[in-house]
Amino acid sequence: MPRRKIQFYSGGLYHVLNRGAFKHRVFEKDKYCREFLRLLKTYSERFQISIVAYCIMPNHFHLVVRQEGPHSVSIFMRCVSHRFAMYYNLMQKKTGVVFEDRFKCISVSDDSYMYTLISYVHLNPVKARLCKHPKDWLYSNFNAFVGKKADTITNSIAVHDLFGDLESYKSVMTDNLRKLKF
Repeated sequence: MPRRKIQFYSGGLYHVLNRGAFKHRVFEKDKYCREFLRLLKTYSERFQISIVAYCIMPNHFHLVVRQEGPHSVSIFMRCVSHRFAMYYNLMQKKTGVVFEDRFKCISVSDDSYMYTLISYVHLNPVKARLCKHPKDWLYSNFNAFVGKKADTITNSIAVHDLFGDLESYKSVMTDNLRKLKF
C-alpha cells in the first residue's frame, strides 16, 4: 500500500475512523466494544496518544486523538487494529480481515472544525437512531466529555487544553441536538 499523505506530528489532532470489512457489524456484542476500549487505553498510554473523543458504533468507530509524543497515530492504530482483529477472529472462530481497510485519518486544523467534528462523533448513535440522546450511548465518551461520568480512556487534560470549561462545546451540542428531527 502507498504511504499516507497525512503527516503526523506531536501536538497534531486527528479524526480517525474505520468500519468493519464488508460493512459487517464488528461491535455488535458488548465484549467486543469493551475489548476495543481496553486496547485504546493500553496503546494510547504506551504511545502517548490522547483520546479526546470516541464513539464505537455497531459497524464502525470514530476517534478524535492528539499525538503527544514522537510515536505516530499510525503506529498506535496499527497496534489497536491488529490486536483487536486477533481477538475478534479468535472469538468468532474466523480468520481474515476484520476492518475494511487501513484506518482513515483527517487532520483537524481549526477550532470550528474541531467543535463540529466532536459533536458529530458524539451524535453518531443519535443520528443512527440507536438512542435519543448521546448521554444514553454506552460506547462513547460524551458523558465524560461534559463532566457527567468518569472515564479512564479520555485524556481530560487534553480535553481541557482544547476546550477549557466546555461551555462552548455544550452550546454547539445543544444546537445540533435541536436540529435533529425524528
